[in-house]
Amino acid sequence: RRRYYAGQVQKGVVSVGDKIFFSPSGKQSVVKSIDHCGVKLERAGVGRAIALELTEEVFVERGELISGVTNAPTVDTEIKVEMVWFGSVPFDPEKTYLLKVGTA
Repeated sequence: RRRYYAGQVQKGVVSVGDKIFFSPSGKQSVVKSIDHCGVKLERAGVGRAIALELTEEVFVERGELISGVTNAPTVDTEIKVEMVWFGSVPFDPEKTYLLKVGTA
C-alpha cells in the first residue's frame, strides 16, 4: 500500500530525489516518485496537479505546505499586511486574531 501527498505546484519545480519540507510540522522526506493522472514524471512545474510518493511514510495534517528544504517558509508571530476585511463584525486593530495559512 502506498501513501501519496496530492496538490498543485504553486511555484518552482519538484523533481524525483528532491528533499522536501512540510510546514508547519517541520517534517522532512525525499520525493520517491511523482504521479500526474496515472503517468509517472521525473519533474513537475507550476500549475501541474501531482501526487508525490516519498521514500518513507510521513504523517502530516491536511493543509500542510510542501516546499524544498532549502526554501522552506519561515515561522513568525507577526506579519505586516494590507487587507480587505469581510467580517460581519468591524475589524478591531486592538484585538488578537488567528490567521490560518494553508491550502485546505
